[in-house]
Amino acid sequence: MNDVPKRIAIIGIGSPHGDDQFGWAVADCLSRRFGSPARGNASDDCLAQPAGLGIDRLEYAEGPKARSFVGNMPPNKRLDRWPDGDGGTTDDPALQAGLGKPMGRWPAGEICIFKCNNPIDVIPMLDDFDRVASVDAGVGLPTETPFRRLNYADAVDRQWMASRPVRGTHDFGLHQTLQLAQTLGKRIDHVEIWVGNAIAFDPMSKMTQQSAAAVRPCVDAIAEEWCRARTIAG
Repeated sequence: MNDVPKRIAIIGIGSPHGDDQFGWAVADCLSRRFGSPARGNASDDCLAQPAGLGIDRLEYAEGPKARSFVGNMPPNKRLDRWPDGDGGTTDDPALQAGLGKPMGRWPAGEICIFKCNNPIDVIPMLDDFDRVASVDAGVGLPTETPFRRLNYADAVDRQWMASRPVRGTHDFGLHQTLQLAQTLGKRIDHVEIWVGNAIAFDPMSKMTQQSAAAVRPCVDAIAEEWCRARTIAG
């Protein structure tokens, strides 16, 4: 057992356009899986269509119960006060919005779940967490493969990512983002990527049946792996 609990981030990348919602749907489902009963059971509504949110939600999982923070500010702007999940507000810097905080500001030994609409938003989180998982839609997976887990420290996985075309609404893909992060001196060996098998990216459309069906298995796989990681770390 490690002396220092790990800080874990799960980042759903997406947009409201067809299968590009995969990362958001996984993040929403995971937040409910780790969340309080008041947020609903994951089996009831984790596949509800996201409402076009950018990075405006932070789910802070605290043991079996989660505090939920919802706002409407960009990721680099902090709030003076922030909803505490119990009807009040808090000025605790560990619970405020903003991705540029030093690691000491994030809760140790917990899982933080984010949603963003551009892979470039991942870069500020790389120094703040010990483990980072990005979830995004992608093309090029075999039809029978609903999702794939990639380890960015693995050269074979990096080569596979580099060979995939950038699709969806992101002009700058996750692979290019992590290359940029490495150029900027950021750590990238602690990043893993969960890629959902995407088919269609029609504007403001629902996910295809195939992509939506892949959300639950991906959530189950991430929850199992990262809950185990949190247990080992704590």
